[in-house]
Amino acid sequence: MRTGPSNSSDQICPHLGHSPRRSRDAGMRGAHGEVSMIARRLQARSANLAFTLIELLVVIAIIGVLMALLLPAVQMAREASRRAQCENNLKQFGLAMHNYTEKTGGKLPFGWMCDGRDPWCLAYQAYTYMWSGWPMLLPMLEHANLYDACNFSLQSNHPSNLTAIQTPLGLFMCPSYADPMPVPIYANPADPTSTILYYAGPSTYKGNMASGLRPGCNDPTNAVCQIFDNGVFFRNSGVSFRDVTDGASNTIFMGESIEGLWADATYCCVRTSPDRSINQRANGVFTIPRYWNSMHPGGIHFLLGDGSCRMITDSVDNDVLIRLMTRAGNDPVQDNEF
Repeated sequence: MRTGPSNSSDQICPHLGHSPRRSRDAGMRGAHGEVSMIARRLQARSANLAFTLIELLVVIAIIGVLMALLLPAVQMAREASRRAQCENNLKQFGLAMHNYTEKTGGKLPFGWMCDGRDPWCLAYQAYTYMWSGWPMLLPMLEHANLYDACNFSLQSNHPSNLTAIQTPLGLFMCPSYADPMPVPIYANPADPTSTILYYAGPSTYKGNMASGLRPGCNDPTNAVCQIFDNGVFFRNSGVSFRDVTDGASNTIFMGESIEGLWADATYCCVRTSPDRSINQRANGVFTIPRYWNSMHPGGIHFLLGDGSCRMITDSVDNDVLIRLMTRAGNDPVQDNEF
């Protein structure tokens, strides 16, 4: 008896010789095997690409060596930039001095100003209430408004002048030292916990006051032996370029000094002494903060009278430095001496 076609899924395919269901099962098992094999290969490859602890330490060590090599170069580049800015500051002062002489009949600013009737108006000592000569240059340094705010008929630290003199000026600060920030003035300078009287604008530049000792007097600690007016800026001075007979290119007008206030007479100038060295330090600390000091490694920037700026090394001979400070010592210094 013939029956109709079977609907069973187990019907044998006449061409392949097996049932469609078995074929599908075999195909699924084959596909799953291929996927598993690919997954295992990818897993093995990922395992091969991973860092071991030793490899990671080696990479960190290499990065550390590169940083150690690069950081000094970066610091040197930054210091070169700061040094260039410091030179530019001094050159700006030099230009301002030349412009100032055009308005004063050829005279440069005084070192500090005091009334001759004042019993404390001494050649060898300035006082905080006296004016430094540097505010005279403010109009030539694009700070005419600040100059107008100063009342020079009153003491520099008079309450009416406190707002003006506390103004920090970037031009007065070497960028290698610190940012320009007002400096607190304490009732007791030796005690930073004492009352703050007022604030004052800082400066890291000072003028050349004097140098050397009087003939026949060899004690640099004796005020009688010291000279206070053979430089360019001193008490009530009004030196002109005609007075600089040693030559403007052979005479220092201004230099770096890490401790100062731009309006305060006591910080106006430096007297160069044969018993002192520039950048003199002990345990990394400047031993005479108000002397010629600089944060630049190896030397100090000085402004010469012709407006040029020179770096003089720490090893400069004191005799050469003293000759550079005198305006009319009849002993000009040659370029190869400093």
